[in-house]
Amino acid sequence: MKKRELSDIRKSTIKELKEKVSKLKKDVLERSIKISSGEEKNLKSKKALSLDIAQIMTIISEKQRQKEGEKKKGEK
Repeated sequence: MKKRELSDIRKSTIKELKEKVSKLKKDVLERSIKISSGEEKNLKSKKALSLDIAQIMTIISEKQRQKEGEKKKGEK
């Protein structure tokens, strides 16, 4: 995933990011099936999708921690 795409993703809400992760997981499953059946020649495509999922999951956890931090500041 390119830096420009990551900056756009960081602007998304947690709900949108979770939907995107769900879609990417389905794509990984489809790629796995295509690779095992011999339809897909690009074996690295599955790994690239998995890395994208990991990056988005990291952004989700950062946003969640940021929200929790804001709530704690509001309590004080």
